Amino acid sequence: MDSSYIWDIDRSDLPEDNESYDLVLCIAVLEHLYDVNHALKEIHRILRLGKHILIQVPNLSFWRFRLDIFMGKIPNILKDPRHLHSFNKGFLVEKLAHLGFTEFHVYGQRQRLKWLAHLNPSVFSGDLFILAKKNIIKA
Repeated sequence: MDSSYIWDIDRSDLPEDNESYDLVLCIAVLEHLYDVNHALKEIHRILRLGKHILIQVPNLSFWRFRLDIFMGKIPNILKDPRHLHSFNKGFLVEKLAHLGFTEFHVYGQRQRLKWLAHLNPSVFSGDLFILAKKNIIKA
């Protein structure tokens, strides 16, 4: 069954049954939401036990953004009025772990020094991808 929706995830639950998906992609979404926790809870609810979520967010801890802050500037990521939230690896992993996700794999995108980004994507990548597994059913 293929479905698509125009949906306000800030105000409404997803119109899907509990544990009905093997994979949920959340690409360039979380930073634009008012209620990130509600969206993540809903994703957790519709994801089957042992299956995965893949999230992409801009990385507040990117080295260029750190340099901007050090130089007394506001990083571009914080200037974008469409971005209501900012994330780094630790903050997002903590939110996901609290919901019952485990086995986090972190990848980077938008990097110039690919070998450094491979070693430490949370510092050397402008965007983070986090793949996590649903291991706990939360009420």
